[in-house]
Amino acid sequence: MAFKRANREIVQNIKKGYYYRKMPPALQKGYEIAAEGILSFQKKVKIADCSGKEEMERIIRAVLMEHPQFFYLNAKDIGVVNAGESFSFSFHYLYDKKEAIQLLQQIDNRADYILSEIITDGMTDYDKCVAIHDYVTNHIRYNFSAAAVSYIYDAFTIEGPILKNQAVCEGIAKTIAYLLDKLSVNHLIVAGFSDIDGVHAPHAWNMVELEGSYYHIDATWDLQEINHFTNCSHMYVNLDDDSMLENHDWELGDYPSCDKRAENYYVKEGRFFRSMRSFELYAQKFLQEGQSFMDARFEDVLDLPDENGNYLAEIIQKSAVYAGKRCQVSFVFHPCNYVFQANVMYG
Repeated sequence: MAFKRANREIVQNIKKGYYYRKMPPALQKGYEIAAEGILSFQKKVKIADCSGKEEMERIIRAVLMEHPQFFYLNAKDIGVVNAGESFSFSFHYLYDKKEAIQLLQQIDNRADYILSEIITDGMTDYDKCVAIHDYVTNHIRYNFSAAAVSYIYDAFTIEGPILKNQAVCEGIAKTIAYLLDKLSVNHLIVAGFSDIDGVHAPHAWNMVELEGSYYHIDATWDLQEINHFTNCSHMYVNLDDDSMLENHDWELGDYPSCDKRAENYYVKEGRFFRSMRSFELYAQKFLQEGQSFMDARFEDVLDLPDENGNYLAEIIQKSAVYAGKRCQVSFVFHPCNYVFQANVMYG
């Protein structure tokens, strides 16, 4: 399968995605000017018809959200200069143009190789999203050091995840966006907040458009270091708004509505249960086939007997007796997501 490659001279077409389309015409023009300035490594870019700092911040935020290849821009050091009736951006770069081109070539080559390994002909957009999610959660580690300091820049861009297999949420979201762009899957990056370990913190993740509807994908929250489970988790693959709002929040009016579940991972894979009886039947088949990792989600209005998963583990044990097998079950239940994950060891 062939993938869309980055221009070797680094100058590419300006992407005009979701954030761009949400802007009034005057800000769209400013978006184009800013993006062109970054492409050509300009240090000062004047934006016409901009009324204030808030509009300037909206422009640059949109540009960076939709152009993950701008990894060479120091996003932590962007100035907004007010010169009377006009405003300008003051840009600083992490690499000079020659270095940036060389790094972009390395990133692009590596990204193409990754996709050649995980994407096959005939895959649906859903399949592609799951494949990218699984690559990220299996190969990228969360850079806790970068989250605590301000100078590990590559963890916040596509450079860290693609070339060094380490990143924070922003770098992970941009990497998924970069790979999806190559596959022409419609998407956007979400900037919001999440609650983890009692902390309400800024966070970034992705939305993808599948079969005409949008869904959330948060690969960061499926990393082993975050979910504390040893197997590949899919809790945050193609969630609807209601499910995501259990521990995330964002400006709802700024983003598309995610109100469907048809492309949710558990629904598509036949592991979304609305009754205990359907789960019992699934557990019996699971054990008869000798599978070892169970990953299931339940309807959030289903009245489960407990919030720690003991009852579900007991169903597996009873199903094992029914199937004539002996097994040990280690498990975890995530009450916010109604997701049950278990390792089953036979013998």
